[in-house]
Amino acid sequence: MRNGKSKSFSDSQSWRRAFLGRLCFSVFFALLAIVGSAQTKLVSGTVTDESGEGVIGATVMVKGTKNGTATDIDGRYSLNVSPDATLVFSYVGYTTEEVPVGGKTEINVTMKESREMLDEVVVVGYGTVKRRDLTGAVSSMKNSDVVVAPTNNVMEALQGKVAGMDITKSSGETGSDVNILLRGSRSIYGSNEPLFIIDGIPGSYSQVNPSDIESIDVLKDASSTAIYGSAGANGVVIITTRRGQEGKAIVNFDAYYGFSGDVNYKHGMTGQEWIDYQREAYKYTNGDYPTDMATLMGNQTFTDAINEGKWIDWVDLASGRKATTQKYALSVSGGTQNTRIFASTSYAREEGLLENDELDRYTLRLNIDQVINKYATIGFTSNLTYSDHDRGVKNTFTKSLTSFPPRRCLR
Repeated sequence: MRNGKSKSFSDSQSWRRAFLGRLCFSVFFALLAIVGSAQTKLVSGTVTDESGEGVIGATVMVKGTKNGTATDIDGRYSLNVSPDATLVFSYVGYTTEEVPVGGKTEINVTMKESREMLDEVVVVGYGTVKRRDLTGAVSSMKNSDVVVAPTNNVMEALQGKVAGMDITKSSGETGSDVNILLRGSRSIYGSNEPLFIIDGIPGSYSQVNPSDIESIDVLKDASSTAIYGSAGANGVVIITTRRGQEGKAIVNFDAYYGFSGDVNYKHGMTGQEWIDYQREAYKYTNGDYPTDMATLMGNQTFTDAINEGKWIDWVDLASGRKATTQKYALSVSGGTQNTRIFASTSYAREEGLLENDELDRYTLRLNIDQVINKYATIGFTSNLTYSDHDRGVKNTFTKSLTSFPPRRCLR
Protein backbone atom coordinates (compact mmCIF):
# COMPACT_ATOMS: atom_id res chain seq x y z
CA MET A 1 0.00 0.00 0.00
CA ARG A 2 2.74 2.41 0.96
CA ASN A 3 4.49 1.86 -2.31
CA GLY A 4 1.24 2.40 -4.19
CA LYS A 5 0.46 5.68 -2.41
CA SER A 6 3.96 6.96 -2.98
CA LYS A 7 3.68 6.27 -6.71
CA SER A 8 0.31 8.01 -6.93
CA PHE A 9 1.65 11.10 -5.14
CA SER A 10 4.65 11.24 -7.48
CA ASP A 11 2.38 11.07 -10.58
CA SER A 12 0.27 13.89 -9.17
CA GLN A 13 3.31 16.11 -8.73
CA SER A 14 4.48 15.43 -12.29
CA TRP A 15 1.03 16.34 -13.65
CA ARG A 16 1.00 19.59 -11.70
CA ARG A 17 4.46 20.56 -12.95
CA ALA A 18 3.43 19.85 -16.54
CA PHE A 19 0.24 21.88 -16.13
CA LEU A 20 2.11 24.85 -14.64
CA GLY A 21 4.69 24.69 -17.44
CA ARG A 22 2.00 24.79 -20.15
CA LEU A 23 0.26 27.63 -18.33
CA CYS A 24 3.48 29.69 -18.21
CA PHE A 25 4.11 29.17 -21.93
CA SER A 26 0.52 30.19 -22.77
CA VAL A 27 0.79 33.36 -20.69
CA PHE A 28 4.17 34.19 -22.27
CA PHE A 29 2.89 33.90 -25.86
CA ALA A 30 -0.26 35.82 -24.95
CA LEU A 31 1.87 38.67 -23.65
CA LEU A 32 3.93 38.63 -26.84
CA ALA A 33 0.76 38.88 -28.92
CA ILE A 34 -0.49 41.79 -26.80
CA VAL A 35 2.84 43.61 -27.14
CA GLY A 36 2.93 42.99 -30.92
CA SER A 37 -0.62 44.26 -31.38
CA ALA A 38 0.24 47.33 -29.32
CA GLN A 39 3.13 48.12 -31.72
CA THR A 40 0.89 48.20 -34.81
CA LYS A 41 -2.43 49.87 -35.45
CA LEU A 42 -4.95 50.13 -38.26
CA VAL A 43 -4.66 53.25 -40.39
CA SER A 44 -7.31 54.02 -43.00
CA GLY A 45 -8.26 56.89 -45.23
CA THR A 46 -9.14 58.06 -48.73
CA VAL A 47 -6.93 58.96 -51.70
CA THR A 48 -8.45 61.60 -54.01
CA ASP A 49 -7.33 63.71 -56.94
CA GLU A 50 -7.48 67.50 -57.17
CA SER A 51 -11.14 67.39 -58.22
CA GLY A 52 -12.12 65.36 -55.16
CA GLU A 53 -12.70 62.09 -57.00
CA GLY A 54 -11.38 58.89 -55.43
CA VAL A 55 -8.27 57.47 -57.10
CA ILE A 56 -8.84 53.82 -57.93
CA GLY A 57 -5.87 51.46 -57.62
CA ALA A 58 -3.45 53.93 -56.03
CA THR A 59 -0.57 52.19 -54.24
CA VAL A 60 -0.15 52.73 -50.49
CA MET A 61 3.13 51.34 -49.15
CA VAL A 62 4.97 51.48 -45.85
CA LYS A 63 8.27 53.16 -46.71
CA GLY A 64 11.23 50.79 -46.65
CA THR A 65 9.08 47.63 -46.50
CA LYS A 66 6.96 45.44 -48.78
CA ASN A 67 3.87 46.01 -46.64
CA GLY A 68 1.26 47.78 -48.73
CA THR A 69 -2.19 47.81 -50.30
CA ALA A 70 -4.19 49.45 -53.09
CA THR A 71 -7.22 51.75 -52.92
CA ASP A 72 -10.68 50.40 -53.78
CA ILE A 73 -13.26 51.76 -56.19
CA ASP A 74 -13.98 54.67 -53.85
CA GLY A 75 -10.29 55.45 -53.27
CA ARG A 76 -10.34 54.07 -49.72
CA TYR A 77 -7.65 51.95 -48.07
CA SER A 78 -6.74 50.39 -44.69
CA LEU A 79 -3.38 49.11 -43.50
CA ASN A 80 -1.78 47.87 -40.28
CA VAL A 81 1.34 49.94 -39.57
CA SER A 82 3.59 50.92 -36.69
CA PRO A 83 3.26 54.43 -35.18
CA ASP A 84 6.68 55.53 -36.48
CA ALA A 85 6.04 54.38 -40.06
CA THR A 86 5.79 56.58 -43.17
CA LEU A 87 3.17 55.89 -45.84
CA VAL A 88 4.06 56.37 -49.51
CA PHE A 89 1.16 57.14 -51.90
CA SER A 90 1.85 56.69 -55.63
CA TYR A 91 -0.08 56.45 -58.88
CA VAL A 92 0.80 56.76 -62.58
CA GLY A 93 0.60 60.38 -63.71
CA TYR A 94 0.62 61.77 -60.17
CA THR A 95 3.33 63.08 -57.87
CA THR A 96 4.36 60.58 -55.16
CA GLU A 97 3.36 61.67 -51.64
CA GLU A 98 4.98 60.63 -48.32
CA VAL A 99 3.06 61.09 -45.05
CA PRO A 100 4.35 60.13 -41.54
CA VAL A 101 1.80 58.14 -39.51
CA GLY A 102 2.61 59.55 -36.07
CA GLY A 103 -0.38 59.00 -33.80
CA LYS A 104 -3.00 59.27 -36.53
CA THR A 105 -5.46 56.51 -37.38
CA GLU A 106 -6.94 58.23 -40.45
CA ILE A 107 -4.84 59.75 -43.24
CA ASN A 108 -6.51 61.32 -46.26
CA VAL A 109 -4.33 62.35 -49.21
CA THR A 110 -5.01 64.55 -52.23
CA MET A 111 -2.66 63.60 -55.07
CA LYS A 112 -1.45 66.18 -57.57
CA GLU A 113 -0.91 65.52 -61.27
CA SER A 114 2.69 65.30 -62.42
CA ARG A 115 2.81 68.38 -64.65
CA GLU A 116 6.29 67.61 -65.91
CA MET A 117 5.26 64.30 -67.44
CA LEU A 118 1.78 65.30 -68.64
CA ASP A 119 3.04 68.51 -70.27
CA GLU A 120 5.87 66.70 -72.08
CA VAL A 121 5.73 67.40 -75.81
CA VAL A 122 5.59 64.32 -78.04
CA VAL A 123 6.15 64.39 -81.81
CA VAL A 124 3.53 62.49 -83.83
CA GLY A 125 2.59 62.36 -87.49
CA TYR A 126 0.38 65.43 -87.30
CA GLY A 127 2.86 67.63 -85.43
CA THR A 128 3.33 67.76 -81.67
CA VAL A 129 0.93 67.08 -78.80
CA LYS A 130 1.15 67.05 -75.03
CA ARG A 131 1.35 63.62 -73.46
CA ARG A 132 -1.93 64.24 -71.60
CA ASP A 133 -3.70 64.48 -75.00
CA LEU A 134 -1.93 61.50 -76.58
CA THR A 135 -4.05 58.47 -77.46
CA GLY A 136 -1.65 56.45 -79.63
CA ALA A 137 1.16 54.08 -78.63
CA VAL A 138 4.26 56.29 -78.64
CA SER A 139 7.64 55.88 -76.93
CA SER A 140 9.89 58.92 -76.49
CA MET A 141 13.64 59.13 -75.90
CA LYS A 142 15.56 62.30 -75.08
CA ASN A 143 19.10 63.34 -75.95
CA SER A 144 20.43 62.11 -72.60
CA ASP A 145 19.11 58.60 -73.38
CA VAL A 146 20.89 58.56 -76.76
CA VAL A 147 24.36 59.90 -75.96
CA VAL A 148 24.78 57.70 -72.87
CA ALA A 149 25.77 54.77 -75.14
CA PRO A 150 29.28 54.97 -76.69
CA THR A 151 28.24 54.29 -80.28
CA ASN A 152 28.11 56.17 -83.58
CA ASN A 153 24.86 54.39 -84.53
CA VAL A 154 21.72 56.09 -83.25
CA MET A 155 19.61 52.94 -83.16
CA GLU A 156 22.25 50.92 -81.32
CA ALA A 157 21.86 53.42 -78.48
CA LEU A 158 18.16 52.49 -78.21
CA GLN A 159 18.71 48.75 -77.72
CA GLY A 160 16.58 47.54 -74.81
CA LYS A 161 15.06 50.98 -74.17
CA VAL A 162 11.92 50.94 -76.35
CA ALA A 163 9.19 48.43 -75.54
CA GLY A 164 8.27 46.28 -78.54
CA MET A 165 11.32 47.28 -80.62
CA ASP A 166 13.86 44.55 -81.35
CA ILE A 167 17.25 45.92 -82.44
CA THR A 168 20.00 43.47 -83.45
CA LYS A 169 23.40 43.99 -85.04
CA SER A 170 23.53 42.65 -88.59
CA SER A 171 27.28 41.90 -88.59
CA GLY A 172 30.55 42.74 -86.90
CA GLU A 173 31.75 44.87 -89.80
CA THR A 174 32.52 48.50 -88.99
CA GLY A 175 29.69 50.85 -89.91
CA SER A 176 27.19 48.02 -90.35
CA ASP A 177 23.54 48.91 -89.78
CA VAL A 178 21.19 47.15 -87.38
CA ASN A 179 18.06 45.11 -88.01
CA ILE A 180 14.98 46.78 -86.52
CA LEU A 181 11.69 45.01 -85.89
CA LEU A 182 8.85 46.98 -84.32
CA ARG A 183 6.05 44.95 -82.72
CA GLY A 184 6.58 41.83 -84.82
CA SER A 185 6.86 40.94 -88.51
CA ARG A 186 4.20 42.26 -90.87
CA SER A 187 5.56 41.09 -94.22
CA ILE A 188 6.86 37.74 -95.45
CA TYR A 189 8.85 38.97 -98.45
CA GLY A 190 9.05 42.74 -97.96
CA SER A 191 11.04 44.85 -95.51
CA ASN A 192 9.86 44.98 -91.90
CA GLU A 193 11.91 48.01 -90.91
CA PRO A 194 10.05 51.14 -89.77
CA LEU A 195 9.92 54.43 -91.64
CA PHE A 196 12.47 57.02 -90.49
CA ILE A 197 11.51 60.70 -90.51
CA ILE A 198 14.33 63.14 -89.77
CA ASP A 199 13.21 66.73 -89.13
CA GLY A 200 10.05 66.06 -91.15
CA ILE A 201 11.79 64.43 -94.13
CA PRO A 202 12.29 60.68 -94.79
CA GLY A 203 15.95 59.84 -94.37
CA SER A 204 18.58 57.47 -92.99
CA TYR A 205 19.38 57.35 -89.29
CA SER A 206 22.98 56.33 -90.05
CA GLN A 207 23.71 59.85 -91.36
CA VAL A 208 22.71 61.57 -88.11
CA ASN A 209 25.23 62.35 -85.40
CA PRO A 210 23.78 61.05 -82.08
CA SER A 211 24.98 64.21 -80.30
CA ASP A 212 22.79 66.34 -82.59
CA ILE A 213 19.55 64.57 -81.65
CA GLU A 214 17.02 66.37 -79.46
CA SER A 215 14.45 63.58 -79.23
CA ILE A 216 13.36 60.31 -80.81
CA ASP A 217 9.66 59.37 -80.91
CA VAL A 218 8.65 55.86 -81.94
CA LEU A 219 5.09 55.62 -83.32
CA LYS A 220 3.76 52.10 -82.99
CA ASP A 221 0.04 51.88 -83.76
CA ALA A 222 -2.36 52.87 -86.53
CA SER A 223 -3.66 56.04 -84.88
CA SER A 224 -0.20 57.59 -84.60
CA THR A 225 1.04 56.49 -88.05
CA ALA A 226 -2.13 57.09 -90.10
CA ILE A 227 -0.74 60.17 -91.86
CA TYR A 228 2.02 58.08 -93.48
CA GLY A 229 -0.32 55.48 -94.99
CA SER A 230 1.22 52.16 -96.04
CA ALA A 231 4.73 53.60 -95.66
CA GLY A 232 4.18 53.60 -91.90
CA ALA A 233 2.82 50.05 -91.73
CA ASN A 234 5.95 48.87 -89.89
CA GLY A 235 5.92 51.82 -87.50
CA VAL A 236 7.53 55.24 -87.71
CA VAL A 237 10.65 56.57 -85.98
CA ILE A 238 10.71 60.37 -85.85
CA ILE A 239 14.13 61.92 -85.16
CA THR A 240 14.19 65.59 -84.19
CA THR A 241 17.55 67.34 -84.20
CA ARG A 242 18.60 70.12 -81.88
CA ARG A 243 17.79 73.76 -82.63
CA GLY A 244 19.32 77.00 -81.45
CA GLN A 245 18.05 78.58 -78.24
CA GLU A 246 17.71 82.25 -77.37
CA GLY A 247 20.48 83.51 -75.12
CA LYS A 248 24.23 83.42 -74.86
CA ALA A 249 26.18 81.04 -77.06
CA ILE A 250 26.63 77.58 -75.52
CA VAL A 251 29.59 75.48 -76.65
CA ASN A 252 29.64 71.70 -76.06
CA PHE A 253 32.48 69.30 -76.72
CA ASP A 254 32.00 65.55 -76.52
CA ALA A 255 34.73 62.92 -76.91
CA TYR A 256 35.20 59.25 -76.10
CA TYR A 257 37.45 56.33 -76.96
CA GLY A 258 36.64 52.67 -76.42
CA PHE A 259 37.65 49.17 -77.44
CA SER A 260 35.88 45.82 -77.61
CA GLY A 261 38.66 43.64 -76.18
CA ASP A 262 40.67 40.77 -77.59
CA VAL A 263 39.16 38.14 -79.83
CA ASN A 264 38.97 34.53 -78.71
CA TYR A 265 39.16 32.64 -82.00
CA LYS A 266 40.57 29.14 -82.30
CA HIS A 267 43.94 29.44 -83.97
CA GLY A 268 45.16 27.37 -86.85
CA MET A 269 47.52 24.40 -86.53
CA THR A 270 51.25 24.84 -87.06
CA GLY A 271 54.37 22.69 -86.69
CA GLN A 272 54.13 18.99 -85.94
CA GLU A 273 50.42 19.22 -85.17
CA TRP A 274 49.70 20.38 -88.71
CA ILE A 275 52.03 17.73 -90.21
CA ASP A 276 50.28 14.95 -88.26
CA TYR A 277 46.92 16.22 -89.46
CA GLN A 278 48.09 16.18 -93.08
CA ARG A 279 49.51 12.66 -92.67
CA GLU A 280 46.17 11.37 -91.39
CA ALA A 281 44.37 13.08 -94.25
CA TYR A 282 46.79 11.49 -96.73
CA LYS A 283 46.23 8.04 -95.23
CA TYR A 284 42.45 8.47 -95.36
CA THR A 285 42.65 9.30 -99.09
CA ASN A 286 45.42 6.90 -100.19
CA GLY A 287 45.11 4.09 -97.66
CA ASP A 288 48.64 4.41 -96.21
CA TYR A 289 50.95 7.05 -94.69
CA PRO A 290 53.28 9.01 -97.05
CA THR A 291 56.87 7.75 -97.39
CA ASP A 292 58.46 11.21 -97.07
CA MET A 293 57.58 14.87 -96.71
CA ALA A 294 57.82 15.59 -100.44
CA THR A 295 55.21 12.91 -101.09
CA LEU A 296 52.97 14.42 -98.43
CA MET A 297 53.18 17.99 -99.69
CA GLY A 298 53.52 17.48 -103.41
CA ASN A 299 55.06 20.95 -103.51
CA GLN A 300 58.77 21.67 -102.98
CA THR A 301 58.08 25.16 -101.66
CA PHE A 302 56.00 23.79 -98.78
CA THR A 303 58.55 21.04 -98.16
CA ASP A 304 61.44 23.53 -97.88
CA ALA A 305 59.45 25.73 -95.47
CA ILE A 306 58.61 22.75 -93.23
CA ASN A 307 62.21 21.53 -93.18
CA GLU A 308 63.39 25.03 -92.18
CA GLY A 309 60.70 25.33 -89.48
CA LYS A 310 59.06 28.42 -90.95
CA TRP A 311 55.38 28.73 -90.02
CA ILE A 312 52.72 31.42 -89.96
CA ASP A 313 49.42 31.54 -88.02
CA TRP A 314 47.04 33.03 -90.58
CA VAL A 315 44.17 33.33 -88.09
CA ASP A 316 46.32 35.42 -85.74
CA LEU A 317 47.54 37.55 -88.63
CA ALA A 318 44.02 38.21 -89.95
CA SER A 319 42.30 38.90 -86.60
CA GLY A 320 45.08 40.09 -84.32
CA ARG A 321 43.71 43.64 -83.89
CA LYS A 322 41.45 45.12 -81.25
CA ALA A 323 38.15 46.65 -82.33
CA THR A 324 38.18 50.32 -81.32
CA THR A 325 35.84 53.27 -81.68
CA GLN A 326 36.41 56.96 -81.07
CA LYS A 327 34.42 60.12 -81.58
CA TYR A 328 34.92 63.88 -81.22
CA ALA A 329 31.97 66.28 -81.52
CA LEU A 330 31.77 70.07 -81.17
CA SER A 331 28.52 72.08 -81.19
CA VAL A 332 27.53 75.74 -80.75
CA SER A 333 24.01 76.92 -79.92
CA GLY A 334 22.67 80.41 -79.33
CA GLY A 335 20.77 83.33 -80.81
CA THR A 336 18.49 86.30 -80.27
CA GLN A 337 14.75 86.57 -79.89
CA ASN A 338 14.28 86.45 -83.66
CA THR A 339 17.30 84.47 -84.88
CA ARG A 340 18.49 81.16 -83.42
CA ILE A 341 21.38 79.04 -84.71
CA PHE A 342 22.68 75.57 -83.95
CA ALA A 343 25.88 74.34 -85.61
CA SER A 344 27.89 71.19 -85.01
CA THR A 345 30.69 69.12 -86.45
CA SER A 346 31.99 65.68 -85.53
CA TYR A 347 34.58 63.10 -86.48
CA ALA A 348 34.18 59.37 -85.74
CA ARG A 349 36.50 56.47 -86.46
CA GLU A 350 35.88 52.74 -86.10
CA GLU A 351 38.44 49.96 -86.50
CA GLY A 352 37.33 46.35 -86.83
CA LEU A 353 38.96 43.10 -85.79
CA LEU A 354 40.15 42.30 -89.31
CA GLU A 355 42.82 44.17 -91.24
CA ASN A 356 41.61 46.95 -93.53
CA ASP A 357 38.18 47.07 -91.84
CA GLU A 358 37.99 50.77 -90.98
CA LEU A 359 35.47 53.61 -91.12
CA ASP A 360 36.05 57.37 -90.93
CA ARG A 361 32.94 59.56 -90.79
CA TYR A 362 32.71 63.37 -90.85
CA THR A 363 29.45 65.25 -90.22
CA LEU A 364 28.50 68.91 -90.36
CA ARG A 365 25.10 70.31 -89.33
CA LEU A 366 23.62 73.82 -89.48
CA ASN A 367 20.10 74.62 -88.24
CA ILE A 368 18.79 78.21 -88.43
CA ASP A 369 15.40 79.57 -87.34
CA GLN A 370 14.33 83.13 -88.23
CA VAL A 371 11.18 84.76 -86.89
CA ILE A 372 9.62 87.01 -89.56
CA ASN A 373 6.66 88.17 -87.45
CA LYS A 374 4.28 86.68 -84.93
CA TYR A 375 2.55 84.75 -87.71
CA ALA A 376 5.50 83.43 -89.72
CA THR A 377 8.82 81.73 -89.03
CA ILE A 378 11.24 80.33 -91.58
CA GLY A 379 13.95 77.78 -90.96
CA PHE A 380 16.96 76.20 -92.58
CA THR A 381 18.09 72.64 -91.81
CA SER A 382 21.18 71.07 -93.33
CA ASN A 383 23.25 67.96 -92.69
CA LEU A 384 26.41 66.99 -94.54
CA THR A 385 27.96 63.55 -94.05
CA TYR A 386 31.14 62.16 -95.59
CA SER A 387 32.25 58.57 -94.98
CA ASP A 388 35.48 56.82 -95.94
CA HIS A 389 34.79 53.12 -95.49
CA ASP A 390 37.45 50.48 -96.11
CA ARG A 391 35.61 47.16 -96.00
CA GLY A 392 38.65 44.97 -96.68
CA VAL A 393 37.92 41.48 -98.00
CA LYS A 394 34.80 39.82 -96.60
CA ASN A 395 36.18 36.27 -96.66
CA THR A 396 39.52 37.15 -95.05
CA PHE A 397 38.81 35.17 -91.89
CA THR A 398 37.43 32.08 -93.63
CA LYS A 399 40.45 32.07 -95.96
CA SER A 400 42.79 32.17 -92.98
CA LEU A 401 41.25 28.96 -91.61
CA THR A 402 42.05 26.99 -94.78
CA SER A 403 45.39 28.51 -95.86
CA PHE A 404 48.57 26.41 -95.51
CA PRO A 405 50.75 27.66 -92.63
CA PRO A 406 54.28 27.00 -94.08
CA ARG A 407 55.93 30.40 -94.39
CA ARG A 408 57.50 29.85 -97.80
CA CYS A 409 54.06 29.75 -99.39
CA LEU A 410 54.18 33.55 -99.42
CA ARG A 411 56.70 33.53 -102.28
